[in-house]
Amino acid sequence: PFVTGDPVLDKSVLWSHGILGANMHYIDGSIQPMPCPAQYNFYFTHDVLLSNLGAVNFDLPRVRKDLAYIISHADSNHVIPHAYYWKDLDYAKEMAPPDNWNHFWFVITAASYLRHSGDEAFLKEMYPYIAKSVADFQIHKKDDIIYSYRPDWWDIAWNFGPRAYTTILATKALRDFVFISSVLGENGEHLAEWEADADRMQAALNEKLWSVEQEYLINYFEDGSLDEHYYIGSLLGNHYDMLDADRKEKLAATAGEMIVDPKIGVYTVYPMDFHMLTDYLKLVENEVGEPYYYINGGIWPHGNAWYALALMETGNNDGALTFIRDVMTLDGIINSPNGQPAMYEYRVSKKDDPSVYGKIDKPQFTWAAAWYLYSLYNLYGVKENEWNIAVNPWMPEGQAETRFALSSGGRNMMVHVQAGSGPDDRVANIRLNGERAYSTVLPYSGDTGSGTGAIDITLGQLTSPLLTGLSARLQQAGYDEAKNEMKVDVAGFPGHRVEAHFESPHQAGHVLVNGEQTDAWTTEKDGNMFRIRVEFIQEGAADAITIVFTPGQ
Repeated sequence: PFVTGDPVLDKSVLWSHGILGANMHYIDGSIQPMPCPAQYNFYFTHDVLLSNLGAVNFDLPRVRKDLAYIISHADSNHVIPHAYYWKDLDYAKEMAPPDNWNHFWFVITAASYLRHSGDEAFLKEMYPYIAKSVADFQIHKKDDIIYSYRPDWWDIAWNFGPRAYTTILATKALRDFVFISSVLGENGEHLAEWEADADRMQAALNEKLWSVEQEYLINYFEDGSLDEHYYIGSLLGNHYDMLDADRKEKLAATAGEMIVDPKIGVYTVYPMDFHMLTDYLKLVENEVGEPYYYINGGIWPHGNAWYALALMETGNNDGALTFIRDVMTLDGIINSPNGQPAMYEYRVSKKDDPSVYGKIDKPQFTWAAAWYLYSLYNLYGVKENEWNIAVNPWMPEGQAETRFALSSGGRNMMVHVQAGSGPDDRVANIRLNGERAYSTVLPYSGDTGSGTGAIDITLGQLTSPLLTGLSARLQQAGYDEAKNEMKVDVAGFPGHRVEAHFESPHQAGHVLVNGEQTDAWTTEKDGNMFRIRVEFIQEGAADAITIVFTPGQ
């Protein structure tokens, strides 16, 4: 369940679950997911992985089954498949080449599954395939930027150049690989080096692919010329936290101005002139579609989700909710031009032709449903970084409560959030399985649980210190009221840069790392509470952060 009390949002939750359950087909002896009934009944790894980024929040068996199926069809060199389908007289399999985006999403999805499940035994089995994908997607790395033949997230066109989309995903996937390796105890001698590589890639993304003029993440063609198109892939720079606050604001604003149609969604690219670049990009004739169709400026559901997620990263949750409700829900789609009850592959965006404007192609598309659910989880406060899952809830004004399922530690947790009385209320109390907790970051457990659990959160005025963000695995967090002392145990690896964020009604007096006082922390007052940030480099695999507070200050 995911219940907000808003019938428009909640109806689309049920519809999305229906699509995820129904879009299956028989292939070579088993029932496997497919993108869309009848029109698109192939097995595509990309579609399955994108769908699982939503499903991992509530259906761990599905995700495990899908990941196992993918590695079962890898080749002897551990290269994962791109597609598997019946062709003529036998089943055909296409393997993922080095610049194929399946490698990124495979690593990202596997890491998310590990964070939600703690299933280290299965990740051990997957590890050679994950490591191969990481090695392959870095083959085309040059000066810390990933080059690709495809312009954005597409599997068509052929013009080798530096790409924002692939650099964003490679940076994210490499950090996820560091997390997986750290948990499994693999390649310990390389983890600090790989983390530094990811940091350099993020820096290069900002230095080389941020356009001051366009205020957007951009690409270049093979001849070195600027690719002046605005692509949806750049929106992931916000969602995966690759930009500073100012650039996040500018990227979201530029997207809103250049590629958003408020009635039906986000153009996959602008301008829509790829039909004129057939020879330059080595496209098959009409492969990309006419202007406003298919990839040539059509509206795709993941682009809508990425825009909503980009808005969330700027703190504009109300704007994201309005966009989701108007554009991504079943009611919003029905009530838009040429709408019908469907979550689709793409929509025609040709607004000057009422007969086709908003027309839907391939209804009931699997990853449209999954990205709708993924967007809701993020909007209502479920946040993942490379190291953990946190529940920092948000609710729109007028909503009394939210209830949703969340997989954590291998258990099906029921999260219940109750609103406070004010618009700026934060977490006042959190209970994990009935016990008072002092962290919205969920502790990591490698012991996969079973059954159910509960997370109960009441919003209001903060009454005791709270851990709200962490770039390491949380082992435990506790607060001793008698000593006015909070202690947080974290795990990572030597050389790992840890950043911990706290909210407190009290000022911090001093901070210790492993019992030694440190000056590497900052504090700022926000209304009637304090925000505290602690940073340090790990010397070992586990560390303790202690904050001593000064009550009344």
